[in-house]
Amino acid sequence: MIVLHWDTHRIYLRPFYLNECRTYLKEHGFEWSDYQILQCYMIFGGVPYYLSLLRPYLSLPENVDALIFKRGGNLCDEFKELYNALFSKADRYVAIVKLLATKREGFTFEEICLWHLPHIKFGLGIAGIATESSLWRFTPSKDDPRGGAQIDLVIKRADKIIHLVEMKFSEGSYTISKDYERRLQERKQLFMSVTGITHGVVHTFITPSGITRGVHSAFIHSQLTANDLFADLPSR
Repeated sequence: MIVLHWDTHRIYLRPFYLNECRTYLKEHGFEWSDYQILQCYMIFGGVPYYLSLLRPYLSLPENVDALIFKRGGNLCDEFKELYNALFSKADRYVAIVKLLATKREGFTFEEICLWHLPHIKFGLGIAGIATESSLWRFTPSKDDPRGGAQIDLVIKRADKIIHLVEMKFSEGSYTISKDYERRLQERKQLFMSVTGITHGVVHTFITPSGITRGVHSAFIHSQLTANDLFADLPSR
């Protein structure tokens, strides 16, 4: 008698990047635009198993409804069990996700950008430069008159340039108002004051479709769009 001994190992399968997600969907008969694929990514991430459950003959909202919200949907129980485990009052959060399924917001767009940091560096032309990437937060003391601030992505380059990255989701081009420009400039000055950095700090924007050109966008050093997030990175 032959006895076979099987060793089981845990294999890490990272989520797809956006370009890999697009390739997968197109190979499986989906004729979705990059914007629709971006919306899909904001709900399902780049998890291959979730993508395998999508049907090309359904729209994205129809797929979401069929998988998550309809009784018997493949992800219905998983969705409920996950939220019941995470939150004491899960019904409130389920209602929020149902809203996000029909109206996507910028919250998850920021997460997508952070996951695609190699694409951001490549798009900025700094893939070959050593960098440090982090979140920056300032919480003033009780006696400090300055307000608090947070920057979700700061890229510090070895060549002494620092990118303060803004990630904004919008259906069309993103318009910067006079008030928003003022707040960004004030936050930049606060960042420089707190860190002691005196030069080389620039603003970078990432949006799906770009920034509307105008008097209040002239301060932007560089910008990336969804095209950069979808880019095929050169093989190493």
